[in-house]
Amino acid sequence: MAWLLAALKLRLLRNALRSSPAAKVSFLVSTTFAGLTAIGTFAALALLRGQSASVDVTAVIFTLFAFGWLIVPIFAFGLDGTLDPATLALYPLRIRPLATGLLAASAAGAWPLANVIGLLGVTVGLARGVSGVLIAVVAVLLQVLFCITLARLATTSMAGLLRSRRGQDLAAFLIIPLFVLYEFFTQVVPKEAADGRFTAASFNGIDSWLRWLPPGLAAHAIQDASTGHAGAALLRLGLVAAVIVVLGGLWVRYLGRALVAVDTSTQSSAVRGAPLPFARSGIRGTVAGRYLVYQRREPGSIIRWCMRTATARFAS
Repeated sequence: MAWLLAALKLRLLRNALRSSPAAKVSFLVSTTFAGLTAIGTFAALALLRGQSASVDVTAVIFTLFAFGWLIVPIFAFGLDGTLDPATLALYPLRIRPLATGLLAASAAGAWPLANVIGLLGVTVGLARGVSGVLIAVVAVLLQVLFCITLARLATTSMAGLLRSRRGQDLAAFLIIPLFVLYEFFTQVVPKEAADGRFTAASFNGIDSWLRWLPPGLAAHAIQDASTGHAGAALLRLGLVAAVIVVLGGLWVRYLGRALVAVDTSTQSSAVRGAPLPFARSGIRGTVAGRYLVYQRREPGSIIRWCMRTATARFAS
C-alpha cells in the first residue's frame, strides 16, 4: 500500500507537467520555491558553525518548519484533494495500511525532499564528529516525519470543519500569521541586522521552552552527540520518536472516524432573523446595513485590514 500510494503521488506530480499551462506553471513555481528553500535553509544552518547560539537558532528553525507544516496544509485543504479523507471513504481499504500509504505519499514530492536537504545543514553548522553527524541525520529524518505526521493529524481531525464555510474562513485567516512572518523577515530582520542589533547571539536563551518541544529535542540531541553525550542524545531522539508514535496513533484514530462518519458540512445552517442595522432609515440604511454585515462576515476584508495594520506596524 505504501509503495502504491507513493507511486501514485509521484505519477500525479509527473502528470502535472503534461496538463494545463496553469497547472504546469504552478508545479514549476512550487518546485522552484522548494529548491530555493532547501538551498537557503542548508546555507543558513551551515553558517551557524562556531556560533555560540547555534543550537538556539537551530531549534528556532526546526520549530518554524513544524509551524509551516501545521499551517500550510490547512490553508491548502481545498486545493489538495489528497488531504481530505472523504476522498478515500468509498474504497475498501484497511485503516493501518492506508495510514502507512498516506504517510509515504506525504513524504514523496519536492517539499519533503527540500525539507530533508535544507535541514541537513545541521551536519555542517551544529554536528561535530562521526557520532554527531549520524545523530544529526537521524534527527533531521525524525523532524521531517514529525512535521508530516503533525500535518496529517491536523487536516484529518479538522476535515469536517475545513469543508464548511467556517473552515474555509479559518483557512483564509491563516494567511495572516504567514504574512506577519514574511513582513518580519523582510523588513525587521534586515533593518536590525544592518544596525548590528540582530545577530546569532540574539537567540541566546530563546529555547528555554523550545528545547522541550520535539523540534527543540531534535536540535539539542545533535548538540549532545557532538559534545560526547550520546546517551542524552539517544534519549532525546527517543522522546521525539515517542511523540511521533502518539501523534500517529491519534491520526489513525481520527482517520478511522473520518472514513465512516456522515459528512454534515454541506447541510444548511439555521437562519437568524436579526434585523439589519440602520434598516429603519429606509432603503439607504438597509443597503448600508447589508454592506456592513457582508464586510463583517467576509474574511477577505478582515484579512486586508490585518495586513495593512501589520505592514504599518513593521514599517514604523
